[in-house]
Amino acid sequence: MAPPTNKIDLTGQTFGRLSVVKEAGRTPQGRGTWRCRCECGTEKDIVGNSLRSGTTRSCGCLRPGGRTHGMHGTRVYRIWKGIVRRTTKPQAHNYARYGGRGITICQRWLDFESFYADMGEPPEGGSIDRIDTDGPYSPDNCRWTTDADQRRNQRRSVKLTWRGRTLVAKDWATLLGLHHNTVYKRIADGWDVERALTTGVAPERIAEVLASPAKPS
Repeated sequence: MAPPTNKIDLTGQTFGRLSVVKEAGRTPQGRGTWRCRCECGTEKDIVGNSLRSGTTRSCGCLRPGGRTHGMHGTRVYRIWKGIVRRTTKPQAHNYARYGGRGITICQRWLDFESFYADMGEPPEGGSIDRIDTDGPYSPDNCRWTTDADQRRNQRRSVKLTWRGRTLVAKDWATLLGLHHNTVYKRIADGWDVERALTTGVAPERIAEVLASPAKPS
């Protein structure tokens, strides 16, 4: 069935806390939706009838009685907002490392209050960590962890490609007789991989490592 031609353009109009940015498309049931920006900064596609009738007046941050959840300036809200941006907004500076490589956020967590209900407050100095680093931001794949924990986890999984072979940095260190913290520090200080892995290593050891493809047990 063809859409009606007497469609009302809602672009630029304001409904409660929502400002209409542009037409977004249609629901599977054929209802027109509009991209709206909430006063809290969230963007969401909302059915036009819900806007005009007053049924929807915010992205979900407005509680019954006109109250908001009151957490827009909190750390947990900023963490959630960052997750949404880097997984759904191509214009975000770090989108390429998240949404751009297939890292998603589950539908439930597009709503802050649902995210907060699942995760609660982050611990002091804590941040969100995905258990499967290639998996989504979702209740079953996320946990709060301290920054120190995240740095340790990230260092353990750092992979270095040298002379056509790729191994975890700790494995390279073991093979070459270096302390793994030495390798991590050299890379963190901006050394290239060749210099980081060969400085202080006897040429005979390097030749032996390159001749054997086996990883250390």
